[in-house]
Amino acid sequence: MYPSGGRPGPLDRMFRVSVLFHQPEHEPGPVPAVVFVADNVKSTYEELKAKGIEFTQPPKKEVWDEHAIFKDSEGNLVLFGTS
Repeated sequence: MYPSGGRPGPLDRMFRVSVLFHQPEHEPGPVPAVVFVADNVKSTYEELKAKGIEFTQPPKKEVWDEHAIFKDSEGNLVLFGTS
């Protein structure tokens, strides 16, 4: 099963994704639903952006880490950053 529909999308090829539960009336929340750790935020951002992923926040450096936020196929926010 592919979250992007009946065929693999850009995220499906990067991550093994399984949808365990789908709630038709689900509304995405204002905070990231999941967090991933990336070795290099900037290069991961560039790779995902080149594949058509919609970002709500490009890489941003903070005192505690560097991170970026994108939307998944259901509109949920996903954050990835350094640990």
